[in-house]
Amino acid sequence: MNPAMGILVLLALMAGTAFEIAVLYVIYFLLTLPMRRAERARLFLDVLELGLKEGRTPEAAVIWAASSRDAALGVRFHLVAALIEQGKTLGRALADVPYVLPRSVVSMLSAGERTGNLALVLPACRRLLVDSISQVRGALNYLLLLTFAVTPAVVVLPLALRQKVMPVFSG
Repeated sequence: MNPAMGILVLLALMAGTAFEIAVLYVIYFLLTLPMRRAERARLFLDVLELGLKEGRTPEAAVIWAASSRDAALGVRFHLVAALIEQGKTLGRALADVPYVLPRSVVSMLSAGERTGNLALVLPACRRLLVDSISQVRGALNYLLLLTFAVTPAVVVLPLALRQKVMPVFSG
């Protein structure tokens, strides 16, 4: 085999591996999206609970947390805070910003806001968020299986091309 052919095989192997890594990262990102959303939702509920314990209104708690400009809260949290600063209630602001919390949690918080006792619905909201973690863990198991099934194929495919296809082109 000439050196140019060896370089082509090496480049094909590297490109295949890079493509596999990119595909697996996209799959990982999409599979863990619900877990990241659930974590931000738990953080949102923590902010509300802490604010209520300190005697703040839910709206004041959200504005207080947003004033820290912490990126961990997420862009949507800051959008909710901006709507509250414009005069909207917590329930209305949550309804206007999609995906800041799951719809079921938004509905429960709105019901708690209407009854005047938001602290009573916070534990139920937390229980709703636990379910998403187990679903994501199950999906990550499939990602591991995919990783260990596809990786050998990415290694074997260029070798098979070198043995079977390249001789046809060079001969």
